[in-house]
Amino acid sequence: MTGISHAEASALIKGQHGDPFAVLGVHAADKGLIARAFIPGAESIEALTLAGKPAGTLAMIDKAGLFEGRLSIRKPQPLRYRAANAAGEWTVADPYSFGPVLGPMDDYYIAEGSHLRLFDKMG
Repeated sequence: MTGISHAEASALIKGQHGDPFAVLGVHAADKGLIARAFIPGAESIEALTLAGKPAGTLAMIDKAGLFEGRLSIRKPQPLRYRAANAAGEWTVADPYSFGPVLGPMDDYYIAEGSHLRLFDKMG
């Protein structure tokens, strides 16, 4: 089912992908929605709505912690993932549900060293 190439998966895992928002998170697919998540250390992942309702199970597509699966929800929405391994279970919010925080001008001003409101973007 994987809709990403080996090269894309490798770039994500190494932290070298140029646009992870284009790959990770919730995306339209033929006949519904899919979700992709990168959660190192997880052996299984279940997608949940913010209300805690099950939205789908993601299958591991790379042992480094890359998962993908079809969703039962009809419209894209923020998700949480319930991840598990032999040591236990934990829940994480999908950061790719919220879109990029920085835009091209932020990148420019950060590189230039003249961003005057960086605290608004980075906390």
